[in-house]
Amino acid sequence: MRWAAERSMNMKHLIKSREFILTLFILVMVTLITLINPAFFDPKNLMDIMRNVSYTTIAALGMSMVMITGGIDVSMGAVLSALALSCGAMAVGGLPQPVYLLLTVLLGAAVGCVNGFFIVKTKVPPMICTLAVSSIVSGTIIVITNGKWVIGLPESFNLIGKGSIGGLPISVLIMTAVLAWNIWFMSRSRLGRNIYAVGGNPGAARLSGVNVDRTLILTYMISGILLAIATIVYCTRLASIVTDCGTNFHIPLIAAATIGGTSILGGSGRPVGTFLGALILELFRTALVYLKISTYWEQAVQGGLILFAVLLGAISIINSKKAVGADAK
Repeated sequence: MRWAAERSMNMKHLIKSREFILTLFILVMVTLITLINPAFFDPKNLMDIMRNVSYTTIAALGMSMVMITGGIDVSMGAVLSALALSCGAMAVGGLPQPVYLLLTVLLGAAVGCVNGFFIVKTKVPPMICTLAVSSIVSGTIIVITNGKWVIGLPESFNLIGKGSIGGLPISVLIMTAVLAWNIWFMSRSRLGRNIYAVGGNPGAARLSGVNVDRTLILTYMISGILLAIATIVYCTRLASIVTDCGTNFHIPLIAAATIGGTSILGGSGRPVGTFLGALILELFRTALVYLKISTYWEQAVQGGLILFAVLLGAISIINSKKAVGADAK
């Protein structure tokens, strides 16, 4: 009887979870679009959707980690441009593939450390600090490249972005591995639990022995590494790399994390939800094409989904406070 009661409670919790609701929404969405245009459900199109969502998911997982700490990183678009250009330039320069891929990841980690260090030491709000970094990086790109694209990429450069193993795209396999790691990291590792603690209540976390400054710096560093991996997955699909390829890239990342249940106030969020949020955005983007609707609506849809997700989060917080108040009485 006790086992049956616990199983029933677990099922109720699952049905009420954000991940279950998002999965149901995706199934309904795919069904409706397919009824209107059956070509949408073509296996090739579905595989293209997964390729496109792979790099967004990887970077959004990093954004979600930052948001869980109560911060935000609006420099990701500019940094992606810089990392992509650097990666391409090193490939054109003749460096071995493992070397330029490793250097790209190290550059991402370094930029993440810089963001985290300045946020911790200056106490400047994360949005302002990362906005400043975004401007610095964008300006530096213009000065160094003179607005010129990186062209003449070697054939081996596209191995990750366009290659497959056993019929599955390498980019999707990388996304799956990163997602599985992130699920474990955020739920099982000490640093992952500290990230939630810092976002929930920095003062209480500090009193319980958590090194808040170190946790923040490491969070931004890991986010930088994930952004670098996402950049590699993204830019290795291209024949040439433009100077502004990452413009406004932070917007879909924030949208994916928020839609997936990551609180803008910090303290909550799950990797699977972030992946589902990224998938919903990509499904919307692809649906606009198949339904012959102007793609200019894409940003409007992203903004609307962010607002809707924030409202859901606010309602959830209000209901939680009411429940706590009722229990106290």
